[in-house]
Amino acid sequence: IRALRMVRALRLFTLNAQLRLFAQALATALPRIGWASIFFFFLLAIYTLIGVSLFSGDFPQYFGSFRAGAFTLFQVMTLESWASGIARPIMEVFPIAAPFYFVSFIIMGSYILLNMLAGVITSSAFEIYAKSMRKQDGQAFEKTHEQILDEIVDLRIELNQLRNLLESQKLAAQENGSAKDKDGCDG
Repeated sequence: IRALRMVRALRLFTLNAQLRLFAQALATALPRIGWASIFFFFLLAIYTLIGVSLFSGDFPQYFGSFRAGAFTLFQVMTLESWASGIARPIMEVFPIAAPFYFVSFIIMGSYILLNMLAGVITSSAFEIYAKSMRKQDGQAFEKTHEQILDEIVDLRIELNQLRNLLESQKLAAQENGSAKDKDGCDG
């Protein structure tokens, strides 16, 4: 029951338009994020296999198994004490291979992949926002169109009323003129 109470917090997404747009953007981005994650796992697996084959003999605590190597590379990708804790001790033993290995992984894993994920989410958010704006613009256009049509109908009614008024004044003037002609002829 307590877990169901937490679901009530999701009502914020229905009440706030900006949160709703953000949630839609995340939902739209999920397939692309999935493909980027698959790419990341392949990248991680390749680099883990290379790391295990190169560094497992001298550094079993970091690359002794596939699981340990994957965790080490995940730590490197997040840039959490990778230089002092992992890379420098390995670079002392492998001065040529280790710098190339770690720097290429950081460039591909941290900078390119994480920026690509941020770009996917941003792109999806922009698409959702643009759709929302087009929808609002369409609704505003319909409202303006209806207002213009209502004004045209009102103007036609007023124009007909003015025509009727002018015709009634013209008839009154003609009747007054014919009455004066009759009075003038009789006199």
